[in-house]
Amino acid sequence: MNTNDQKTTEQVLEPLLDEKAAARFLSVADGTPGNWRRATPPVGPPYVLVEGVVRYAPADLRAYVESKRRDPRTGANR
Repeated sequence: MNTNDQKTTEQVLEPLLDEKAAARFLSVADGTPGNWRRATPPVGPPYVLVEGVVRYAPADLRAYVESKRRDPRTGANR
């Protein structure tokens, strides 16, 4: 295998984001991700608990945004 084909974990995984960074990523108020998480039933993007600390994976945030995309002609999800 070529050394260029080998990827380290650091190259594959993106750093996890805290709640404030996730809110900035989503362009919502700082407390919104926490409000979504504590809602009954919970809403919003998936999150990760790392030793009791909430973190968000950028890939999950991108997927969440994509899931909210609407077709303006029909109002339906794309």
